[in-house]
Amino acid sequence: MHDNLRDAVTFWDGIPLPDGVLLIGGLDAQPDTRHTVVARIRDDKKSIWTLEWQARMVLPLKDGAAFALLVGVDGETCSVSDNGITELPPLPIHAREDKFGSLLGGRVIEGEAVVVGYRNQVHVRGPGAPWRTQDAGLPGRADTAARVFGLEAVDGFSLAHLYAVGMKGAIWYREGGAWHAVDSPTNVRLTAVHCAPDGWVYACGQHGVVLRGLRDQWAVVADDAAISYLWGIATVGGRVVASSNLVMYQVDDSGLVPYPFADLNPDDQKLPFSFFRLLPEADTVLSVGPKDVLRLAADSWHRIV
Repeated sequence: MHDNLRDAVTFWDGIPLPDGVLLIGGLDAQPDTRHTVVARIRDDKKSIWTLEWQARMVLPLKDGAAFALLVGVDGETCSVSDNGITELPPLPIHAREDKFGSLLGGRVIEGEAVVVGYRNQVHVRGPGAPWRTQDAGLPGRADTAARVFGLEAVDGFSLAHLYAVGMKGAIWYREGGAWHAVDSPTNVRLTAVHCAPDGWVYACGQHGVVLRGLRDQWAVVADDAAISYLWGIATVGGRVVASSNLVMYQVDDSGLVPYPFADLNPDDQKLPFSFFRLLPEADTVLSVGPKDVLRLAADSWHRIV
């Protein structure tokens, strides 16, 4: 399905839509050119657009007729609707002296986009509203008492209860209108965070590490130094799953166990071999890998690309 698209494009993010998916990636034939391929796939139909900047993430922000917001590494933004792409004013990521740099991760929480990046930037935008910063209290470049690196991922049970993770094992949570530092049980890079239905927060990252915690209490629940990075984490069918570049794992009491794709494959679909982001939706998870895009359910999976 959509083999020609898979052969030409390497995907790095996406979102589920009621009638399909929206994906972003880059053309394999132009690896050194800053650009983004935006692909909307509905059954056997697809719409393709190209941006002349590199989108880092696609967020399911509903804003009038638009159903998605794309955010670039350098703050570029555009919306996607049934009518196509609409360029929007850039996010002013270089307007401040202490918190600036590339944007790395984001999530839509309670209908608003929350985006994080280098030097502990946090930007928030609701439908029809301008961007606002929400990183007061997080150390910036001018904070000589802290080694400041950056935040890579964010999630939340609500806008009033957020979690952000990043470089050197950084974990922060926001509650009561303020950010609180966590004494992290690891010092490796954390790449993804997931506020799970079971009431816990999970984070993953370098050296196959998986953390579980809430507020300021965190512990390592799995690690495997043979795994360079885990890039995504989510819950499907009540099970926490995490993805490396080549393997998806279940996280259980014995550690990281490869996900049973072959056992859950009644239609004899081609088994996936590439993974990256995991995007939770109502009862399923969208897995976006460079050459494999899947929808996972509790006891089945379906290939989209």
